[in-house]
Amino acid sequence: MNDEAKSKSRVLYEPGDIIPGPDLHVVKRLGSGGQGEVYLAWSDYSQARCVIKLLNSELVGREAENLFRKEVRLMVQLVHPHIVRVLDGKWTREEVPRPYYTMHEEPGAVPLVELLNKRTPFGLAQILEVIFEVNDALDYVHSLTGPDGVPLGAIHRDLKPGNILLVRSRGGTVVKLLDFGIAFALKKTLDGERDRLFHGTFAYAAPEQHEGIALPQSDLYALGVLFYEMLAGRHPYWDAKDVPDLVACHRHIRPRPISLYRANVPDRVSELVMRMLEKDPSKRPASAYALRAELRATMDFVAKLAREEREHSVSEHDTTEEMRVEKLLERRRVEHDECVTQTVAIIHERGGVDGAAGVWYRTDPGF
Repeated sequence: MNDEAKSKSRVLYEPGDIIPGPDLHVVKRLGSGGQGEVYLAWSDYSQARCVIKLLNSELVGREAENLFRKEVRLMVQLVHPHIVRVLDGKWTREEVPRPYYTMHEEPGAVPLVELLNKRTPFGLAQILEVIFEVNDALDYVHSLTGPDGVPLGAIHRDLKPGNILLVRSRGGTVVKLLDFGIAFALKKTLDGERDRLFHGTFAYAAPEQHEGIALPQSDLYALGVLFYEMLAGRHPYWDAKDVPDLVACHRHIRPRPISLYRANVPDRVSELVMRMLEKDPSKRPASAYALRAELRATMDFVAKLAREEREHSVSEHDTTEEMRVEKLLERRRVEHDECVTQTVAIIHERGGVDGAAGVWYRTDPGF
């Protein structure tokens, strides 16, 4: 597709515009990126609002239209409490037709990426709940089979905070995963075989994805990056200089200990995150189903620690305020000393402050 055709295929709509094909009235634009645009829209037919994602036409050519329609039929069948429902998907009647699919609107939803960008603090139990629910959705999709019982090999391929919604409900907050349509529909050839082109987001893609290989464990790697980011308050490779450097880090550099950035994370949690971030897919959890059991056991472990901490606090209710403050300061001093020791060790390993790394990793004692 030449540049002129590409520009025509990227029509941006304003509130009140009608998207030809689905004939939806645009309420507002929710976002845009390399894959296309997302709008909140109104349907006269259903008398309800929905979300529509318009994909760039170069991602799915018209020659793959039948395949796209087949994939949409499969996407519509995805029914899970932690997956946003896909309602329909066809091609627009624009000058340069584009594939699209519509999704159920999730009122009150907040993209996880917005909370991370605002540096919203998450408690350990809350983080584990988010990771557990995302993994639950992955387990469901990875396990899908066709009418003949043969596994479909469905993989998300682009798991990231921007594709995760936190939806407020009467029972609390529910996690919803987006864009499984991309997992099915993109980067396929006419005979249905996936090509070896990269698809995903560089910051979250597993090492093997950069070679055009996507496995169920690739989704678990991306989930591990998110897990690390929510715990540490930053991406494992936050200081990468550019995309090639970021890719090299994913392939060869082990993430720094989470304890450098957040104290009191149990070793059991940190070790699980690091296993999810193994470079070799065979060293990660074997499946989302296996990871589900590990996460549940870890959540129970953390809940037990919290109960013990509360009981310990109650047992100290007779101590004076001065004694409680002194104990807190002493605990913080020990935590800070441990963080500094780990930081210095990493700097020496990477060549010192003025060595190849050239970065001083400032630690925060948490006051």
